Amino acid sequence: MNGFSGDRTPHGMDVCHSLSQALSEYLNIEVEYHGEPRPTADLRWDNALVESHEMLSKASSLIKSILYEGDKPILITPRCATAIATLPQVMNKFPECVVIYFDAHGDLNTPKTSITGYLGGMPVTAAMGIWDSGFGSGVKADQFVHIGGRDFDNCEVDFLNERNILVLSKEQVERDLSVLESLIENKPVFMHIDVDVFDPSEFAAEYTVNDGIFRQHIQTVLASVQENAILVGLEITEFSPKTNEERESSYAALFDSLKSLCS
Repeated sequence: MNGFSGDRTPHGMDVCHSLSQALSEYLNIEVEYHGEPRPTADLRWDNALVESHEMLSKASSLIKSILYEGDKPILITPRCATAIATLPQVMNKFPECVVIYFDAHGDLNTPKTSITGYLGGMPVTAAMGIWDSGFGSGVKADQFVHIGGRDFDNCEVDFLNERNILVLSKEQVERDLSVLESLIENKPVFMHIDVDVFDPSEFAAEYTVNDGIFRQHIQTVLASVQENAILVGLEITEFSPKTNEERESSYAALFDSLKSLCS
């Protein structure tokens, strides 16, 4: 799924379709291409939302149709802002769904709390209905899990604490997943993977943060989901390699993370 979704640089759009092709070949599944790259612009959230309307509308209708046909989507998008449109459709179809959100950043700002005004820092709060994006809501705090975050704004920390949202570090993933497994048991699960959740030594992303997770952490969580819950789909975003070497090493890390989907 390609197109402008608040992109300030072109790298995510440039490789969106090539990643889709490579992942489809690895998993031996059919790929469909939707949308095309568009010019980038560094816009405040409200203007970015207007300019992203075509992309977000297509993403919303696409994932809705896939889910209601009974299929399990793997959606590749340039930027996290697309989750503004996709997560509400997941919750419309599966009201009891648990959203597992891998991201180095919180994505929990709002138009009122954001310092930068970047649309890509607000998708979760939009999907929770904290502010009105025009694309719906439905994600509940007690059905949302944030994994691998290590660059939260103060207001995001307050948001997490006030709503008692489950947040797991890579050390907690290594040590004990019992709380997660209790939450997801026999429930639908949708996974969001912003690839900046990976350690920069493992994956090329636009907004990297040191001390990230590694492929084995996603392997562990995905295995737990497949054993204890019902995986209904996932979205992968922010893949932004700048060289062939970065692209190939990042492919290896991502594909290895998702290898259990092949079985």
